[in-house]
Amino acid sequence: RRVKNIAHARQVAMYLVRTMTHDSLPEIGRKFNKDHTTVLTSVRKIESLKGSDAQLQLELGELQSKLSGV
Repeated sequence: RRVKNIAHARQVAMYLVRTMTHDSLPEIGRKFNKDHTTVLTSVRKIESLKGSDAQLQLELGELQSKLSGV
């Protein structure tokens, strides 16, 4: 269960970096010690989940607000 939680948190972090910066997939991958395809898969997964998960939408909004300094 812990591994799943860690993987999900990393996916959310990758999604936020991708949507809030101009970094390329390979650049993001290097920051997380992952391949760019892992970043792409993570971003797509979070985009897919947020469409049907209200709690995830709320959490993403809160994180984006905190990270952008609003």
